[in-house]
Amino acid sequence: MAFEVIMPKAGIDMTEGQIVKWLKKEGDPVKEGEIILEIMTDKTSMEIEAEASGVLLKIVHHDDETVPVTTVIGYIGDENESVDTLMPEEFEDTGAEESEEDKRMIRLEDNYNIAVIGGGPAGYVAAIRAAQLGAKVAIIEKGTFGGTCLNVGCIPSKAYLKNVEIVEHIKNAASRGIIVENPEIRIDMNKVVEFKNGVVKKLTSGVEALLKANGVDIYKGFAKINKNKDVVVDDSQIIKADKIILAGGSKVFMINIPGIKNDKVLTSDDLLDIKEVPETMVVLGGGVIGAEMGLSFAGLGSKVIIVEMQDHIVSMFDDDVTEELTKLIKKKGIEVVTSAKVSEVVDKGNKIEIKIEGKDSIIADKALLAIGRVPDLEALGEVKFETDKGRIKVDQYMETSVKGIYAPGDINGIKMLAHVAFRMGEVAAENAVKGNHRKVKLLSTPSVV
Repeated sequence: MAFEVIMPKAGIDMTEGQIVKWLKKEGDPVKEGEIILEIMTDKTSMEIEAEASGVLLKIVHHDDETVPVTTVIGYIGDENESVDTLMPEEFEDTGAEESEEDKRMIRLEDNYNIAVIGGGPAGYVAAIRAAQLGAKVAIIEKGTFGGTCLNVGCIPSKAYLKNVEIVEHIKNAASRGIIVENPEIRIDMNKVVEFKNGVVKKLTSGVEALLKANGVDIYKGFAKINKNKDVVVDDSQIIKADKIILAGGSKVFMINIPGIKNDKVLTSDDLLDIKEVPETMVVLGGGVIGAEMGLSFAGLGSKVIIVEMQDHIVSMFDDDVTEELTKLIKKKGIEVVTSAKVSEVVDKGNKIEIKIEGKDSIIADKALLAIGRVPDLEALGEVKFETDKGRIKVDQYMETSVKGIYAPGDINGIKMLAHVAFRMGEVAAENAVKGNHRKVKLLSTPSVV
């Protein structure tokens, strides 16, 4: 089977890319991992590698053309293989028998080829890709499209970090010969939150528009899978589909510490909606989320203390990165407490006390629980999937232990990054539509803090 070369989605707001130059001609042999073309977006240029060995059978879009993301721009396959007949495979009816409860629900007139649960990076990219391949697609989202990164993660956090950058520019303007008279800086958190929400809304609306433009049917509500492998929405509607892409995403990991359920202990899901800057904030967890949120609120005026169980922060990175980031954080006035295990959170009226084993307690106005996220398995419903430590297991094709159900993105817990979810979603869609032929390869995955 021929492999499609597609315009990758390399960022949350990337909608199209320009082909700068094909490095191979039609008929040229290519090897897996070999660079075959260069593309450019509004932010960067990229080299695209071949995902399979063979021959460059056809170039669909040529140098200097600009095309939407996930568009097929070429084909790689065996010599003399034809690409003219490449069409979506027919889907089989499962023929599952309905229960009495299912019969009472509202059922759609027509079956879908693909039903996607979850509208985050993995889900919406999978839905769009499957529709582009000719499948009839439904997507179900219980909240706002865009997932963690767009709604409560990397995008809104960068809006806050940009605010901090502006504050620092104002403070340091005189050193560049720019004199600001009476540079009193006040933070209006209502405006800060309003601006952040505007950025998020613009991007989430864009996701929904992309889905509609590609002919994907959108349903709002909580979806789960019943024993017949149908999708049930809000316990009132059944969506029948030949294949299911389960992209339920992730949720905040709630650690079991006495007193942790306190209204002054916030998570990354709700921190960026608070309307006042806390005088003192303790960040429980020194990973990427903790570091970014700590820097954001320190820049807005909070006294920030990061408490980390490991002997250094951002332990997922190389030591030299950790050392430099620690220096930067301390330079910004943030206190870092490592090798620290929190034993209890005690309510002190308008403050909280963070008790740490073998160390002094910390009194603060607010605490941020930032110890990571875990797969959200709510949508699994009545189907028994093979799981491992709270993660749904998938193979390289993104297929679960249940044939015909794929699980790309955070829900499989392999790498919880938006750009990884994009790729997994593309692969899951192509395999769901055309049969398992494309693998996810994560040998080189960039990450940033």
